Amino acid sequence: MSTHCNIHFNHGQKTYANIYLRTDGYPDAVLPNFQIFFREVATQCDKTLYPSFFDDAPYLAAKFVIWQSDYNVKVISKFQAIGKLAIYGIAVVNEDSPMSEYIYTVDCMTQDVNGFPIVNCVPEPEIDEDDK
Repeated sequence: MSTHCNIHFNHGQKTYANIYLRTDGYPDAVLPNFQIFFREVATQCDKTLYPSFFDDAPYLAAKFVIWQSDYNVKVISKFQAIGKLAIYGIAVVNEDSPMSEYIYTVDCMTQDVNGFPIVNCVPEPEIDEDDK
């Protein structure tokens, strides 16, 4: 069974982008992938011409969608021939999915020692059956 998650790209408490991942939402997959993503952004982005946008939630979220889509295509194409637009399992959404087991927050207002945004994970609160 796949593990769904939502990723909020924030500046402080304000969410500027909400990304839904349909698979591989466990922290042991998502958190290391963020470190890979951040390193690739830092490597590929020149500070003057093509900034990393680590401090700009909407721009960083857009970079993440591109990166995650490319990653998904590479993984899937090992098993079948698909094109780059045959992405699956990632969406830009307005609200968290009720199927998400984890919510991640990428806080673009705070950085770690590498200058990367801080990423936090919170298990999705269980929904009381009486509240449905």
